[in-house]
Formats: sequence, structure tokens, C-alpha cells
Amino acid sequence: MNRELAVIAGRLRGGDYDGVMIIKNLWQKESEESYKGDTYEPEMLKSTKRMLLCQARSGLESLTTTMLLTPKEAAAKAELIAPELTGDNAVDTEGCWHVFTRQETLDFVIAVGDTNQIHRTEIPVVPGIFIMERILETLPKNVVKFEVSYRNAVFAGEPLWLDIEGNKVVLRGNGKEYINGTFEVE
Repeated sequence: MNRELAVIAGRLRGGDYDGVMIIKNLWQKESEESYKGDTYEPEMLKSTKRMLLCQARSGLESLTTTMLLTPKEAAAKAELIAPELTGDNAVDTEGCWHVFTRQETLDFVIAVGDTNQIHRTEIPVVPGIFIMERILETLPKNVVKFEVSYRNAVFAGEPLWLDIEGNKVVLRGNGKEYINGTFEVE
């Protein structure tokens, strides 16, 4: 996935909102014939009081993102609890697909300009677009469409297992399903 798409999506800001939670992403590689040009700001496709649907394009790639908006007063009260992965709750990482580190999460959010503080804590939430980027690196090179739905937040340090069966993808770990999706190839 073109990293520029994450940079463009990271520019999304709202005066009454302190954060967004991505619930769905659709990445597509377009054909030369359907190329619509680059966008350098996210294009709002739909906006309501609690949801945004936006699209970014760069080169032949597009990213359409559905987000739930978090009002500032709710964001101040919200508390995401990172799972305890030590002691009795330690998880065996043998055979896992990936464990995102705090540093690589921080490097990603700095590179794309994401200022959401949940990605900058001691045990940060890993950005959905970053996870999607990593999964795309694992899929066949001829993927032209990849759509994912996010079910739970992934925290740095959590061992993750990626199941790919046919054109279906499931990211799981710590007794939860984090992402499920489908992809298409040329």
C-alpha cells in the first residue's frame, strides 16, 4: 500500500472531534484507464454527526475509510485498557504472524502525521491503516482490492496470528478477532 495514502488520511481533522475510530477500510489498485488523479486532502464522500466516509488517492491506489467520530467530551472520558500480557496472562508467541512494537507504531504515526494520542501512549493502539499495510505486504503481489473491518483495538506488544483461507483474512490474538477481510487478485 502506498504510504502516501496514510499521510493523506492522517490530515483529517474536525473542530468538534478529538479522535476517530476506523471501522472499515477499502484499498484498491485502479487500472491505468480508470486513473482519476492524486488527491492531497481526503475527499469527504459522506459526513454525519457521528460518521465520516472519506477517500484518498495516490497514483493508482485509493483508500476509502469509514470512521466513527469521537466528540471531545467523550474522548476525554474514554479509556482503552491495554491487555496485561505478563505473568498469568502471558501469551505464547511461537508461530505468531507479528507483534507490533511501541517504537514501530510511533515511527509510523510520526511518518504519516497522525496526532491521535492513543497511538502515542506507553502501550499504544496500533493504527488500523498500519495493520492493513502490513497485511497487504503478506498477501499476493497481484492483489487489486482489499477490504477490512476492524473488530477490536490492537495494542503494541500483542502477539497476532494471521489466517488466510482462499480470499478471506482474519487477524486474531489474545482470544479476540481483531480484523476480518477479503481480497481480490487480478
